[in-house]
Amino acid sequence: MDHLSPEALPADTVLAPWKVDGRAGYGTYGAVYRAHRTGRPFPKPVALKLARYPDDSRFDREAELLSRIRHPCVPRLLGRGVWKGGPRADAHPYVVMQWVEGLRLYKWAEVQPFTSRQVLRLLAQVARALEATQAPRRCGFTGATAARPIPITRPRPRMTCMRWGSPPTGCARASTRPRRRTPPS
Repeated sequence: MDHLSPEALPADTVLAPWKVDGRAGYGTYGAVYRAHRTGRPFPKPVALKLARYPDDSRFDREAELLSRIRHPCVPRLLGRGVWKGGPRADAHPYVVMQWVEGLRLYKWAEVQPFTSRQVLRLLAQVARALEATQAPRRCGFTGATAARPIPITRPRPRMTCMRWGSPPTGCARASTRPRRRTPPS
């Protein structure tokens, strides 16, 4: 694994106890792989999100946030760990979440005729999911601040918030401090 990059793990790479099936996508801070747990007769697919940069604390905050949330529109945290790889065998954190099948929001809107009532129903789902992510913040946890929704196609479409954005800790704290008001002169 010394010469592998976090952005380009080949299929069958093992990050115990997870085995990579293939890359599903990547972003600024992480690469997402479809993977499965080894040693199971009929393993379900999972999303393994691996940090592109060593020792990225955003992944710890994301795992902490997901571990506190139980909501049907937020993927469940299934595990976390560290992969040592790259030319210097750096420690790259990863989180493992429930795999969500579905289309990206814009693609879904292109192929799916929808009514304004359906759109409002889906927006309400996203609002409730984002509200659920704020509950841990009220308890003193500052973590993810935004999520991108993906609809799941079922008899009734359901949105799932994916791709959590998590600013550096200092930014998250600064954004939650009350603003000091200057008295009028």
